[in-house]
Amino acid sequence: CEVIKMKTVKTTLILGLYGIMAGTTVYFLMIIFGVRAFVATPSNTIGLFVWSALISQFSRLFDGERLSFIQQLAIHFVATFVLVLIANAVMHWQFLVPGNWIRFGIIFLAVYFAVWLGWYLQARFTVETINVQLQKRDKAER
Repeated sequence: CEVIKMKTVKTTLILGLYGIMAGTTVYFLMIIFGVRAFVATPSNTIGLFVWSALISQFSRLFDGERLSFIQQLAIHFVATFVLVLIANAVMHWQFLVPGNWIRFGIIFLAVYFAVWLGWYLQARFTVETINVQLQKRDKAER
């Protein structure tokens, strides 16, 4: 039971750090491409870290096998969208000023797709690396 708790804490921390890396990368890319997000104040930066870490926890949905991949992706997308809306309201980031819904939607979709693609590629490369190591070990044992 203690091992399971430690593994859960470790997974939560690792996912949180990945989320913070993704969130800050997206923020800087938005600045590079001229997308006005929010002013970089200490409270906004802490908010970005916290919200990014929270959003990253939704990736646990993909660990289960009870739902199809499409169902998992749909739930993940909606949960992420809702959390971004909540973050916008709580942090007063003003992503959703009147008349900005379409622009926000396009940016959200682009960011969601880019981050999801990054997570997917990272997972795929990790699996490929593990498979190569297992193949080498199998050959060495024969």
